[in-house]
Amino acid sequence: MKKWMTSVMVAMVLAGAPMTSMPVLANDAQVEPQADVMEWRYKFENGVYYKRLYNLSRQRWEGPWIPMN
Repeated sequence: MKKWMTSVMVAMVLAGAPMTSMPVLANDAQVEPQADVMEWRYKFENGVYYKRLYNLSRQRWEGPWIPMN
């Protein structure tokens, strides 16, 4: 009976304890970005400025040239 009560008490204490943990990174670990890095690129052609979105993470264009004037 005493062993059973001790087990119940330990279970209650552990159930009430917060179970959070912080991720531990090694000294040489790098944090990688989750979102793509985007950048506007500009050009001037035939007297009109244009802009276009470029994805630096995937190294590709993300849309058409948009006139700015």
